[in-house]
Amino acid sequence: MSNINEPQAHEESIYNFLQQPQVAYRDELLKWESYSPEMLVQRLRDMFKVYFDFPTLTVDQVNTIKGCLHPETVIKQKPAGPKSVPTGANLPEGSTVIVPLDLDQERLAHNMKDGHR
Repeated sequence: MSNINEPQAHEESIYNFLQQPQVAYRDELLKWESYSPEMLVQRLRDMFKVYFDFPTLTVDQVNTIKGCLHPETVIKQKPAGPKSVPTGANLPEGSTVIVPLDLDQERLAHNMKDGHR
């Protein structure tokens, strides 16, 4: 609720339906800037009543997601290997990994102007 603070929520009688910790109001959101990463992750976890424990994404998984979201950064696809999935996870036969531009290459590509190179 980035445009309303907690006292306004009480005044408008919406706090009973949109209570903390499931909702973050403007006054709290402004404080998040000073939170440590651990504090912010804990606050976000407190927002949900059900917690699903997921393994950390591998570099290949992050790159594949990035390539799907930004197809203009895709260089190629390569076969997935054991390091493409978390330890103990099943790797389906024929799986591939998307290889996107790295951050420096992407930054350079965005700064290039039209015309001859």
